[in-house]
Amino acid sequence: MRSSKIAVVLLLAVLLLSGCSGTQNSGTQDYESDLKDGEYTVYSKYYDPWGYGLTFRMKVVSGIVTSVHMTEANTSGADRLTLSDADKTWDDGDQKLSAVLGGFYDTLIHRQSADIDAVSGATTTSDSFKLLAEAAFDNAKTGKTSDVINDFEWTYTVTNDVDAVSGSQETLSITFTGDKMTAVECSEVVNSTALYATGRIYAGFAETTMQSQTLTAITSIQDPSEAERYNAMLDQISQLRQQYK
Repeated sequence: MRSSKIAVVLLLAVLLLSGCSGTQNSGTQDYESDLKDGEYTVYSKYYDPWGYGLTFRMKVVSGIVTSVHMTEANTSGADRLTLSDADKTWDDGDQKLSAVLGGFYDTLIHRQSADIDAVSGATTTSDSFKLLAEAAFDNAKTGKTSDVINDFEWTYTVTNDVDAVSGSQETLSITFTGDKMTAVECSEVVNSTALYATGRIYAGFAETTMQSQTLTAITSIQDPSEAERYNAMLDQISQLRQQYK
């Protein structure tokens, strides 16, 4: 029997020649894998802060990952890559989404591992891809073909319209780690100037939300108008934080 080193070299040669959608051939018969053959799909439980639900698909043939694909779909079901602004560069990076995903696909198949390298300027996409890929590899070891995961740390941020009377405007950010709220922050500005004293009202509202661990509207007899504006932001985040699968 050939040595394991020769088998690995042959495996890499096949992967480089076959590309992302290549199939297994006799040159890798000695490659040992704990992955079961099949097609594996992993979904995000919720839509992410940008309004996309994530789907990751992976195919295993003869114990080797031969193809992978990640889809980001909005609430209408449209793939992000089909939208007019889908391939624009990130504000803090120079890579396009299609190029970033293509690089992830190549790396995963080349390494036969979910250990991909994060892309500067696209760290959230990198982290999400890696989490989905790790889940898919785990499932491929047991033969579980479909799964929903909820291990993401996502921050949802919304801002109220400027109040026509007071000139105030509030921003609410809520971070979820899985289903748990791990941070709730609400700030207020009036005519573009931060209000610290008045902002304590909203800080109290945020603390109430954190303690309740829900996006349920709050009530305030002392500050009903402020509570109404705060609740409007809670509702916006609730709309963003919809279940995907």
